[in-house]
Amino acid sequence: MAEPAITESVAGIVQSFQSMNHHGKSEQQYQDIFRGSVSLLRKRLDNGVDRPLPACDPAPADRNATDIRNETPYRLGQSLLPGLRGELQSLSLALSSPSSQNDCSSWYDGILDTLMEIDDLVDRIDASIIAIRADHKPWNPHRGMYQHMPYLDPSRIRSLVCQVKELFETELLQVVTTCSTFFDDGFSLSNPSTYNLSITKGTNDCARMTAISTDKINALIQWLHTSMIKLVEQEWQKLVEHVDDSIESVLLDIRRHPLDPYYDEPDEETLQFIEIYEKPQKDIFRAAVPLLKLCRIYLNQLARRSISTQRLIFLDPSMHIDMDQLKKLFKSTHQAVSDISEFILAIDAGCEKEHFVEAAKMLLDNVVGVGGLSPLLQEYWDSLLESTDPGVNGEVLCQARQWLKSWTEQFILGILNFAVTTNDPHWR
Repeated sequence: MAEPAITESVAGIVQSFQSMNHHGKSEQQYQDIFRGSVSLLRKRLDNGVDRPLPACDPAPADRNATDIRNETPYRLGQSLLPGLRGELQSLSLALSSPSSQNDCSSWYDGILDTLMEIDDLVDRIDASIIAIRADHKPWNPHRGMYQHMPYLDPSRIRSLVCQVKELFETELLQVVTTCSTFFDDGFSLSNPSTYNLSITKGTNDCARMTAISTDKINALIQWLHTSMIKLVEQEWQKLVEHVDDSIESVLLDIRRHPLDPYYDEPDEETLQFIEIYEKPQKDIFRAAVPLLKLCRIYLNQLARRSISTQRLIFLDPSMHIDMDQLKKLFKSTHQAVSDISEFILAIDAGCEKEHFVEAAKMLLDNVVGVGGLSPLLQEYWDSLLESTDPGVNGEVLCQARQWLKSWTEQFILGILNFAVTTNDPHWR
């Protein structure tokens, strides 16, 4: 059975120590607080993420709990894990670079501050895992009018829990254990001969363990990122299927003919109605179909329904899309599909021409307008080009830009054709 969660924090120990004896503290006092802090951190790592895995069909959680859990994977990959990686590297660097004798307190305080940050991040990661596991019912894509990103499914939750648990109890625990022995050989800043020996052995061991932990964290961040991208692509594939069905419905409407043999022979009044109303409306239908098909192509490209499809969002670690950018893109995609649905609904309902025109304008704005799909993709690609990461592949970025440019040209032509067909003065 798992032990109760640790409520004491490294911050509590360190801040209490720092508030005492403002006239100065001895190295021995600093080292004792260091050992106490490391001991508490080891206990937290040993007990972290040690909870039963969720059942297959848990009781539904309330909306707030679900929303918190829904954001958690993104926070883990975007800030918490990278933050932990950075603090571990800072600790390793600090231990390898003792300050001069005159700056003894600053050096020890800096190390203790880093331990506080590591402890806080471990606690927040542990709390995040609890939030994820609190409610893992199957994601409903219609919940909240497409405002929410997809949830991790139960199998991915289990994988995430196991990976974080392994990180805590193996790699990270080894770093902390190695650091705990740093002052065991009589280390003293006032005696260079003692700290040179500690630096030679202790910092090398700490640096090695830190490098192993960093690799593990990088792999976990990559796994989270790839999982999120694949979940989003799966949802986009469902949207493509929805658009496919809608386009087929429009095509059936276009193929319908009032002189079907099942109908009686129309009288002159009916023929006049057909000439005045049905034919112009079908012309609008036909002008709308290329726009709908182009939207389908765009969604297909995002969803990567074929492995030969040019990627618009990349999985390579050097070309990660920012999670905030991904969420904006996900929301914008669903808004565009909502506009497509409104457009098709107007067609099916036989609405007035003005309704078609307004729906087409909304579709144009949400695809190529400010804040639309294409500008969001361009913003993502621009951020990659501005990166100093040598792993950024300029060639695939160029190919993606070329694909989007070609698609946009066709889409604008389709919009212009639709404008001419509707003969609406507001397009001019």
